[in-house]
Amino acid sequence: MEKTDASEHRNGTSPKPTELDEENAWTPGIEALLNNLALECNKYKKLHSNSARNASIKHGRAMYVAIALGPIAGVVASIGAVMHPEENKLFPVLEICLGFLSGIILGSIKVAKFDEKSTTHKIACAKYTSMISNIKFQLALPVESRDNPFEFMKWVENKYDELLLQSPLIDDKLKITHDDSFHDVERSTCLKDVPTDKSLQYELRRLNKL
Repeated sequence: MEKTDASEHRNGTSPKPTELDEENAWTPGIEALLNNLALECNKYKKLHSNSARNASIKHGRAMYVAIALGPIAGVVASIGAVMHPEENKLFPVLEICLGFLSGIILGSIKVAKFDEKSTTHKIACAKYTSMISNIKFQLALPVESRDNPFEFMKWVENKYDELLLQSPLIDDKLKITHDDSFHDVERSTCLKDVPTDKSLQYELRRLNKL
């Protein structure tokens, strides 16, 4: 054993665990920050999903009403033609009002751009889902198989800022409920790096509960 150690020392080879510790300096604090970012991304994903669904519902309702008003106006015009239009002017007035309302609704659909808003919110929701998957996949790997934590944190930060800038605005009236089922990456996997100080352990537990 001594000869083997001496030969390894002469060859200048360094132990592999040292290289892993230098390249993958993962700590419970980094995992807590990533978990917190994943939770924030999950909240934004739900908000964009709700926004896309609301915009799609509004677009569908407006289109159905606009489609229905046209035939109704035609029916009213036919009834007015069959009856005595010279004596009863109610049906011509209703026909004009229904046509006017149909035009207003079609114009509102074009101006409000419900379909376009729904598409942009769906794209933002998909991007947040992809980012959450990347974070969860990275935390699910063994420590020695993960990417460099500092490079990964920098990528996550840049991607998060990019998503916030590119995502469409969210209605202030939308609210989401807290989902406890998302805390599937809450526990730290870096057991060898858990601090012994009780105050630090309490801080890490508090971060993981955010």
